[in-house]
Amino acid sequence: MGGVGPDVTDIEVSPHGGKHSQSGYRFDLIDAPAMLVLAGILHQGCAKYGDDNWRGISVKAHLNHVIMHAMAYLAGDAQDDHLGHLLCRAMMALATALRGGPSRAAMTGADMIEARDVQAMFYHRLAEQVRPAIAAVIPTERPSDSDLRGVQRG
Repeated sequence: MGGVGPDVTDIEVSPHGGKHSQSGYRFDLIDAPAMLVLAGILHQGCAKYGDDNWRGISVKAHLNHVIMHAMAYLAGDAQDDHLGHLLCRAMMALATALRGGPSRAAMTGADMIEARDVQAMFYHRLAEQVRPAIAAVIPTERPSDSDLRGVQRG
């Protein structure tokens, strides 16, 4: 990782005369509230799946979740913090790619998330959202005889 460690040769002098290594990073631009959301989502994930479980998931599966959360957010779904989960999964995808792929040490058969499972979950949630709208338009119960009084039958 460039710009970090004892071998850094670029020295910067502050206006007050203090010297420190020049950094190629701008951590001051990272949004603290967004990082708190990210850390909270990671905390929830650890409680549900275990620490570092995400390290055993492929970049492709993480990106599938990024897309799923983007689509759910754009569709107006409010049952989850989709932007927060999108940020979290994007971080996971990048970290996994930077490390050369999923960590075998983190993988277990029960914890592996496949893209088809995620897709099935997405369609299930979508169906749950659409079902009330359909039910409002298409009655699911047959009208009672009292509802039909006065209706001419052909």
